[in-house]
Amino acid sequence: MGVTRAVIELGPDDVGELRMFVDYFYTKRHEHGELKTTSYVKPGYTRETWIKRCDMIGFAAEMALARYLHVPYALEADAKLAGAYDVAGYEVRGTDLANGCLITRDYDKPAIYVLGIVDRVDYSNYHVTLAGWAHYADTLVPERQRPSDWYKTAAYYTPQTELHPLGTLPTLNKKATVSNGI
Repeated sequence: MGVTRAVIELGPDDVGELRMFVDYFYTKRHEHGELKTTSYVKPGYTRETWIKRCDMIGFAAEMALARYLHVPYALEADAKLAGAYDVAGYEVRGTDLANGCLITRDYDKPAIYVLGIVDRVDYSNYHVTLAGWAHYADTLVPERQRPSDWYKTAAYYTPQTELHPLGTLPTLNKKATVSNGI
């Protein structure tokens, strides 16, 4: 049987690099007027710390997929602001909920989406479980659409049980090679 999931460990150097990028990216988006217009802020957070927390989870999931595929992961704010794919032609969504869903919206780009579940072991060490993948079109199931507290439009919530096993992830980038998982 192929790889269904993979756990990628991100250590202190990785997490430190991500923290610096999250701060830089927040400032860059603010300067360009492209900051997320989220109305939801979890109790106990300011708007800024909530957005940075969400970005940290997403970027950690992206870094984990790059490690899994053995491709470089470049933290480039301008490319992200311009709508570049997250990693080697894939889009990545992150959550810190063990039973979290792959969340997509009507305005997302058609692509293959990979779900990363980020477990912050401690301040400097994360374990990211790459839980599976789905084609964008397959996530747009009307029965899974819910109103969103923090985006302007409703979102589609695809449960992990509906994702394809990670070992069946199609190769989009000839430089990417799938690892055996960890």
